[in-house]
Amino acid sequence: GLLHSGVRVNADLADPNLKLHGVVAQDGAEALFAAVAHGTLAAERPGRLGIPGLDPERTYRFEAVLPTPGDGGPKDAYTQTVPPAWVAEGATATGRFLAEVGLPLPILRPERALLLRATAMG
Repeated sequence: GLLHSGVRVNADLADPNLKLHGVVAQDGAEALFAAVAHGTLAAERPGRLGIPGLDPERTYRFEAVLPTPGDGGPKDAYTQTVPPAWVAEGATATGRFLAEVGLPLPILRPERALLLRATAMG
């Protein structure tokens, strides 16, 4: 499966308490990422999260997999009342956009994570 055969990627982030790591399929068709807050984030808002390793020319459906409402939902994982819309609705963007512009990250509570999935379209 993806976790055993994919290419491991990491993002270089300014905040030492925030990590982004993932696995991208060899053919670039899918990927899983984990955004993890190891402690209290330095910034009040973490800003946009660039997603590395995706094919810049392909379009991806990008969505949050966990936490779900059944896992305690946003109140357990995030410090903000309403996370960015893409967390609930997903987003469609090119690999280049996801890497260079990124998506706004919800404000994660310490020791919480957000599992993300990217799936190539077409």
